[in-house]
Amino acid sequence: MAANATDTLMCTTLSRDAVHGAMYGFTDFSVGTVRNTNCLIPVSVMIDGGCNKVSIKSRAWNSLITLNDQPTFVNAEFKEAAIQKIKEAEEKQISDMESILVKIK
Repeated sequence: MAANATDTLMCTTLSRDAVHGAMYGFTDFSVGTVRNTNCLIPVSVMIDGGCNKVSIKSRAWNSLITLNDQPTFVNAEFKEAAIQKIKEAEEKQISDMESILVKIK
């Protein structure tokens, strides 16, 4: 899919901000958009922040795939493993909540 005018403007702005940060003497940073504001983000903050996970069953993931005309790249084996991990995480959350409720009573 070709870039549109909005993509071009965003990339131009981010690259300009990266160059300005480097010329100012900053190191170990990346540029990004946070709450619709371009920011210089220290690498240590990005590492400490962990990672966000997107479920392959979520509406956001399906919208992304559809809007970009991407194939799913998800084979049956991967899908089964992902569903199993989701079920395990849900079961752990339920057991954690049950143990909290027992402690409260």
